Amino acid sequence: MKRNFEDLWPDSPSALDRHTVLHRILYMLVSSIDPEGAYPKSKRDTWSRTFKKEAEFAKCAHSIIAKPEFIAANKRASEQFLNLLRSNQEWTPALTVVHLRAIGAPIPQGWQFPAGRIDSLRDAYRQNFEVSCQMLPLVIRMQNIAEGRDSEIIRAPADAQGWGPRALNPRDQVNNLNQYAKARAATKEAYLDRHTLLRYYWNAAFNRDVRNSIAHAEFDYTMHDGMISYKGREVPYYTFTEALIKQISLLAFWLDLCKLFKIYGSRWDPEKENFLGLD
Repeated sequence: MKRNFEDLWPDSPSALDRHTVLHRILYMLVSSIDPEGAYPKSKRDTWSRTFKKEAEFAKCAHSIIAKPEFIAANKRASEQFLNLLRSNQEWTPALTVVHLRAIGAPIPQGWQFPAGRIDSLRDAYRQNFEVSCQMLPLVIRMQNIAEGRDSEIIRAPADAQGWGPRALNPRDQVNNLNQYAKARAATKEAYLDRHTLLRYYWNAAFNRDVRNSIAHAEFDYTMHDGMISYKGREVPYYTFTEALIKQISLLAFWLDLCKLFKIYGSRWDPEKENFLGLD
């Protein structure tokens, strides 16, 4: 920041400076690749739950921001975000598809895009999915607090009226964050059913057909028709690249979420058990 903004960046930036200014710049970067506005819409919806019970959220945030798993997930999301930005030549052609879908226009038949480093992009896709799954417990903590529960408790084991996604079989539902963190990806995804906007965003970023097609070492890319195929399943290469574009803004969303936890966590006084406010 000092190198790029010179005198505008203070010599001794505050925690708020470090955690907000850079993220505002990131938002300007991702806004052009998110014409549907999934990033700001999901951000408003998710963050609004926090503002109802700020003290409880600050206490929760303070308890986890120094934990190795939080620090590692935040770092990994940052690295994935920057790596994808640096690979912009690989995904820029598919921006046309993203914008066409945003206005409800059809994708012309026969469209093909040059296939770049498909193996490394597939690895990036997988890693983006993994780091996003690691971030989901933060969302669930926020939901627990907003709904008046302990941040780590999803439902009490003996509570017959406890909450669980309807799409899940009761035996697959979890009771607390520890169980949630160890659950399979499909279980974690199901718990987004109270976050309609974020779930839509998630499904767009991690297209199930693409996930299933690239999940195996035997997947193949056919140059002449621009299709990715595996055991009879086919998806256009541009759909794969389009999903990566959506993952870029989703990674920015996770970075923003970590920022929110850091800011609120830094404003909790553990000795007085008191929220210091954001002024």
